[in-house]
Amino acid sequence: MIVLNENIKGLKVGTKMIGNWGAMIPLSYGTVTDVIRDYKGVDVEVTIEWDDLKEATYWTKDINKGPGIGIYTESEYFKND
Repeated sequence: MIVLNENIKGLKVGTKMIGNWGAMIPLSYGTVTDVIRDYKGVDVEVTIEWDDLKEATYWTKDINKGPGIGIYTESEYFKND
């Protein structure tokens, strides 16, 4: 699989995600429900179903851009802990 962002190799449906929103807001936990690819087969967006928010779609280039506030794969988030 070709990915746009080297930090998110292997991102697929079922991948566990964490949203760190900052400002003392609790972390959100979610699961990837869809991976949207461009015409070249490159992952460009993912849809995440959150435990405490509505389902939302994000650009893959905005995932794992930490440390700090942002959206992370579970493995990347705990690696930076």
